Amino acid sequence: MNSALRLPALLCIALPLLSACDAVAGKKDYAYFRKNIEEAKSVSDQCQLNGTSGMNEAQIRVCGAAREAWGNRNFNY
Repeated sequence: MNSALRLPALLCIALPLLSACDAVAGKKDYAYFRKNIEEAKSVSDQCQLNGTSGMNEAQIRVCGAAREAWGNRNFNY
């Protein structure tokens, strides 16, 4: 693999929230995180740790949805 492509490919695989390469990042809404509560916790923790400064609007919405789903994890509806 070309060395110029190796690093971006690695970033797209390892850091989808930060690199914005995740193809389904726009589809990660509240309903998605309610079904995948462990991922909601992970994303929520990561957003809290790193903050949302420098993120684009779509990434901030993903963080918000993850936080909301994690916060409502004990509600059954």
